[in-house]
Amino acid sequence: MRKQLFLFAWMAIALSAPLTAQSVYPGQHGGKMKLSVAAPMQAQAFDLKDVRLLPSRFRENLQRDSAWMASIEVNRLLHSFRTNAGVFAGREGGYMTVKKLGGWESLDCELRGHTTGHLLSAYSLMYATTGCELFKLKGDSLVDGLAEVQQALGGGYLSAFPEELINRNLRGKSVWAPWYTLHKLFSGLIDQYLYADNRQALEVVTRMGDWAYAKLNPQSEETRRRMIRNEFGGINESFYNLYALTGDDRFRWLAEYFYHNDVIDPLKEQHDDLGTKHTNTFIPKVIAEARRYELLQSEESRRLTDFFWHILVEHHTFAPGCSSQKEHFFDNARFSHFINGYTCETC
Repeated sequence: MRKQLFLFAWMAIALSAPLTAQSVYPGQHGGKMKLSVAAPMQAQAFDLKDVRLLPSRFRENLQRDSAWMASIEVNRLLHSFRTNAGVFAGREGGYMTVKKLGGWESLDCELRGHTTGHLLSAYSLMYATTGCELFKLKGDSLVDGLAEVQQALGGGYLSAFPEELINRNLRGKSVWAPWYTLHKLFSGLIDQYLYADNRQALEVVTRMGDWAYAKLNPQSEETRRRMIRNEFGGINESFYNLYALTGDDRFRWLAEYFYHNDVIDPLKEQHDDLGTKHTNTFIPKVIAEARRYELLQSEESRRLTDFFWHILVEHHTFAPGCSSQKEHFFDNARFSHFINGYTCETC
């Protein structure tokens, strides 16, 4: 308890420190991208490290969130990964006693591991936002533990669940969203490199990309279409980002491999027929097309993304800015019917 109070006090000092001039790098993310944006951009974001919140409710929320994030033990976040790889021993060779995570992180849940991916992103973003070294250290520890697991699993594949879940997906068997979960890891590791300067994270995620290419490149078109019927989150956007970071065309191939014809083709044809499709799986697929436009200046991707944006915002969105009811699109001629306790669920 004393150690935890010390950490919270350390954070309080870091988060309340006076604002100082931040270093400015040429281009976003300090030139870490091998590929620059090809499409003409009308606006560009500041690097997160170059922005600090002034005293406000937003800053108060950040401080509360940071305290919760700091309280989570790294060994708990790594537990299911180590269990999957058979890596149980601690640094000193003894066996660790770790309180297991529950819910969707339980060892019998097929989504296990995704929270670790989310927190890889969260720690890197909090570090960039505050400059607090605690979040850098926690992120570094997570990445180091995941690298150890990756080596135990053969040097490429990395997950908290066996690769057999991917194989079930390829066979079209029932399985709960393995690529969705891997997307969180890809995204989190990329964020660790971009926002927390963790070079090891780039090495780990690149080896994951190597594994994914070797796994998917031999598959038939029939297998591809069967596999992507299962929710895969924004894994295609992550592969576009990995392509931008490395310049490796294999990762561009992987991004395009997850092109979901049944979802995106109607947008190409300017069909406003969202029906009752699952909002949470639909939107990331369009975001990937927007990233494709940025990197490749694909006019096709620009047109379909622009079309989707306008039909979503102008015809399918509530005043607060949300577009779903029970995670699904709905008949937009009956908006008032869908104002209830399930409105605006964003997952």
